[in-house]
Amino acid sequence: MADPRGGAPAKWLSGGVDLARRHWIFTILLVLGTALRVVVMVAYQPAIFYIDSVASYLLPMQHLNPTGEDPIGYVLYLLAPLLRIGANLTVVVAVQHLFGIGMAVAGYALMVRKGAWRALAALATVPVLLDSYQLQIEQNIMSEPLFEAMLVAALVTVAWRRRPDATLLLVAGVLLGLAATVRQSGELTVVPLVAYPLLAGGDWRRRLRLGATAAVSFALPVAAYSTYFFAFTGHFGISHVGGNALYGRTATIADCATLTLPQDEQVLCPQVPRDLRPGSDYWAHDAASPYFVVQHSEGDRVDQLSKDFGLRVIRHQPLDFASEVLRDAVKVFAWDRVDHPGDPTVERWHFQEGIPLFPPLVDLNEVTALSHRYGDGDPAAVAPLTSYLRAYQLGGGYTPGPVLALSIVLALAPLARWRRAGAARLPALLFLATGAVVLLSGDLIIFSWRYQLPGYVLLPVAGALGLTAVLGRGREAPPTPVPEPERAAASR
Repeated sequence: MADPRGGAPAKWLSGGVDLARRHWIFTILLVLGTALRVVVMVAYQPAIFYIDSVASYLLPMQHLNPTGEDPIGYVLYLLAPLLRIGANLTVVVAVQHLFGIGMAVAGYALMVRKGAWRALAALATVPVLLDSYQLQIEQNIMSEPLFEAMLVAALVTVAWRRRPDATLLLVAGVLLGLAATVRQSGELTVVPLVAYPLLAGGDWRRRLRLGATAAVSFALPVAAYSTYFFAFTGHFGISHVGGNALYGRTATIADCATLTLPQDEQVLCPQVPRDLRPGSDYWAHDAASPYFVVQHSEGDRVDQLSKDFGLRVIRHQPLDFASEVLRDAVKVFAWDRVDHPGDPTVERWHFQEGIPLFPPLVDLNEVTALSHRYGDGDPAAVAPLTSYLRAYQLGGGYTPGPVLALSIVLALAPLARWRRAGAARLPALLFLATGAVVLLSGDLIIFSWRYQLPGYVLLPVAGALGLTAVLGRGREAPPTPVPEPERAAASR
């Protein structure tokens, strides 16, 4: 007798073709996004190395030392495990590109499940699949792709069902807690995570219990990482980035004539008139900044002194501080991604026609040494692919800022008709709030187009879900029925 399961591969193939046909717009975008990622991997071999690639990740990897400026969750959870099992940097960036594809698939599946039109859901994935800046960061040895993937995985998990349960919140909380140890800007994501079950309705005791589950599950990986950090430094924390970053922001606005400072912090107050001062990036990172003068004399104590200085400035000039942050926060809504005075240049995130270099730390000798050390041979920038990618990026291959503004408006729209809005209203606010706190966390310190990338991943999904809810389409999609042959085989 013929094996009734013999036709299973053909049935699975037929089912896949039917699925692609029903979701043909997303399928086309997915194919284009995958093809672009293949081109990027061929064009820049084995990867793109930025300054942080070396200083914050590859150098600390040998001893898993967490005492640098940035958390090393990226090293602990992705980079070191892959390289230590024999993979090379090409595999690392391939995994990061898979994260990009996976984020698009997960977001699309959630939007369709919540009742979004397929065309609308597909359109909301364009910033992930086709945005040149997203493609570029995935080719970097950088933490952003892992961070973004953790955010999307957590939000899709908690929003998948109409009302969250403890298991889903536990998984989402752990993911977001781990994300905070990858990028410190993820610390505030606990706020929308905890708020979500509190707003989901039902018995208030259940809501409080679920909110507590979310908070504790988030805190566990953060506490574990902080304990690891304590073993190296003698105090609990995630990184040293807070001191110089806060100093960089507040040094631009500090009114040294009226600000009262302890004697050991007075050297931190810039003597340059406020309207002539460089931007935050200079004060936080330039070797001529007073921060590094104090570091030379005070060592690790500079972190404490610079934090105290920054907090004194904020208390003394709260409106100036708020004005600076707001000015940076609205830059993301510009149509073009252009430079602003005092900000890190956007050229850092452009595809280059040759091997991207950032001397003196990332010069050709260093890139060559890293490429050989991790098993990939000589680095290469393959023409004319590099020129095509740069032309695509500079010619408009990115998401315009007004798309984010529209996404925010649509995500907030269900608030106007809360009782009549569908099941997508809470997920819309969850994606919106998470994207907003991540962007705001970056803008509190400095504006960089690199720090805006999570917004392009999360806010379009929020907007699509918000529009779905307002149109009354926010209903859970029914589970896909199991075809009769498979159902019969499963019952055997």
